[in-house]
Amino acid sequence: MRAQRGGCLLAGLLVLAAYFFAPGRAVILVLGIDRAPEGTAAGRSDTNLLVSVEPLSGDLRLFSIPRDLWLVIPGYGEQRINAAHYFGELNEAGSGPQVAIATIEHNFGITPDRYVRIQLENFPRAIDALGGVTVNLPYKMGGLPKGRHHLNGDQALAFARDRSIDDFERTQQGQVLAAAVLRSLFNPLKWIRLPFFLFALNAVVDTDIPLWQWPRLGLALARGALGSPESYAVKRTMVTPSVTSDGAQILLPRWELIAPVVAQFSR
Repeated sequence: MRAQRGGCLLAGLLVLAAYFFAPGRAVILVLGIDRAPEGTAAGRSDTNLLVSVEPLSGDLRLFSIPRDLWLVIPGYGEQRINAAHYFGELNEAGSGPQVAIATIEHNFGITPDRYVRIQLENFPRAIDALGGVTVNLPYKMGGLPKGRHHLNGDQALAFARDRSIDDFERTQQGQVLAAAVLRSLFNPLKWIRLPFFLFALNAVVDTDIPLWQWPRLGLALARGALGSPESYAVKRTMVTPSVTSDGAQILLPRWELIAPVVAQFSR
């Protein structure tokens, strides 16, 4: 009987290990949605961030795409990437993330498995529920001097949205803030606040990640965030600034420079 119980325990541990650490990279598209008409999600994506995580190794990679990058949006023609979500929602409520995913796949050859959509207007609620976040800045950034800063919700949103800089610097600040949020979520001193944070998320985030995957991905993200996530981005040197016929500022991609970065992120 004791041997039987031991065998059941071992089998259970193996199942848990397989659940949490079985190989299989997941790529998640994180969309930060700007102001939308009340009662709708028809906003443009100020943030377009790909998060790649591998549960077995804890390898975490971030790839940021500037909102003004001029791409082909399947079914809608050429436009800035931030319009993909907007066009999808205008055409059919709830389809914005899928149009954004299709745009990433068509242009970059990366197929996100899931999405997380953040309503930026409500973002401060979640940060305040977490008790704020701490960013460690290697140099002056987001209107803050070099060093360690603890930000409340409004300060975190202002940091992410800083309009005194260009899209590329704002993209970098977004990665810094995302890493700070992940570190806070997996800081044991913050765990007493997690129920309040999760409650606040109802007004901030929606996702198609099924509940059964949350613990697996959460542990993988924790391991990656506590380590050194690899950061990639479409940088200033990889685009050509231009202006459309109606005066809109856009960034034309230089694919010969972007493609090697995509290959590094996807390896």
